[in-house]
Amino acid sequence: MSAADFAAMTGADEQAAAMYLEMAGGNMEIAVSIFFDGGAPPAPPAPPAAGDDEHAAATAALVGPARVPGRVARPGFGGRVRAGPARRPPARQRPLRRARRGARSRRPTASPARARGAAAAAMVAVCGIDGDAKVARWAGDVGGAVTHDVVAADVGAVEARVGAAFEARGGVALLVYSCVLSRGAARCLADAAVDGGGGPLIYGPFHLCTTELLNLLLFGVARGDVGAYGGGDAAKADWRGASPVGLLSADEVESGVPVADELKSPAGRAWIVHGGAARRLFFRALRLAPASLEPAPKTPGTWRPTRYRLVVGEIESVVQAHPADKAAAPRAWRTHRYELALATAAHVADDAQSPARPADAPPPPLFELGDADPDEKWRCAACYKDRFRTFCFGENAAGSDACKFCGAARAGNHTIWRRFDDLPPAARRRVDRASGPKLLSILRTRWPDAELLVEEDAGFVPAGDARDPLPAV
Repeated sequence: MSAADFAAMTGADEQAAAMYLEMAGGNMEIAVSIFFDGGAPPAPPAPPAAGDDEHAAATAALVGPARVPGRVARPGFGGRVRAGPARRPPARQRPLRRARRGARSRRPTASPARARGAAAAAMVAVCGIDGDAKVARWAGDVGGAVTHDVVAADVGAVEARVGAAFEARGGVALLVYSCVLSRGAARCLADAAVDGGGGPLIYGPFHLCTTELLNLLLFGVARGDVGAYGGGDAAKADWRGASPVGLLSADEVESGVPVADELKSPAGRAWIVHGGAARRLFFRALRLAPASLEPAPKTPGTWRPTRYRLVVGEIESVVQAHPADKAAAPRAWRTHRYELALATAAHVADDAQSPARPADAPPPPLFELGDADPDEKWRCAACYKDRFRTFCFGENAAGSDACKFCGAARAGNHTIWRRFDDLPPAARRRVDRASGPKLLSILRTRWPDAELLVEEDAGFVPAGDARDPLPAV
């Protein structure tokens, strides 16, 4: 991927993008990780001492330096600071919409500005302490000193006091100032410390929103954990209240720890999609089927991982899609053949620390190894098993009878190929996670059986058949 692609994905300028790629040795994943981690993290500001000016303390909790950077200070909700003429987005980028049956609702809707104002007021109100909220305003120039007014911690009262201030230049910064002032800078930093975090709440050289700030806006508490289970143990976290907006995260896919019930089933019908490195709202029509807006089943009271000890002959890992299939149809991942590494006796011995499968649990699907195709390259299963220690992936030339790396015979020591449709359901889901659109895996944390369709040519087609790929999350 080029510096231009990196810049388009992250928002960095091309010079900075080239620098991050150089730092990462050209590896895109490492470069993106460095970018979103902000390089070496700055030292968190100390909690303000008694008697310190609360506005300076709020600035320190938000951004660290004594002055809010222009990139943070300038934007307002009204969108008037953008350069260039407004353009209607093309059809494939129009806002996400939910399919309805029958006639459209004729209910009157609030103007976009009014809706934004009510949402911002709700964020400030939820941060209030002892029935009071603090609405920030610029004491002079935008980006300079801040002062505030005290109002009741009520959406209507906050909205009436804010008026159009959050729509104007500097309005986004006033929103986050209002939330930190309402909660209190010292409380915000103490909240963040509970989950091992700290300040500032706007992080790194590109001024990114942290999870602590996101949770402050949604729940009024600047905690960093979005999982259902917190505190380093298996007990459910209980600090959250209801939220009008939810969150679906790739972290759940990667860690297996469910996102909190309050985020998976919010009071409203909107979700933030968190891809692991960034949070996005999509501007393309999508359809999920089957999918319901009924609340998702609640997570159990305690967390119990369900991975059991390997059994000889079950799938240990899905190695790759067949290169020829992938070249012929890059996005049609469900038409590809997949290379499977099966568990051997050596795998089972190495996996002895995992719990044994209970007697009442269904056994995993097992595969026969069979003979390797003499006309295909083959992979040594023994080398592949130890790949993370040796960095040897054991690929050998077609027709060879022994591994060129370890000398093991090919017979009974190779991977196998199977088409997607011939895989058991659990393996298909693994392939969907690894080869399908990342968005599908994230949405399945909320709707486990959903299939993803995208709008194309006045209709909806499966995501794997669409001409234009979905953007990276």
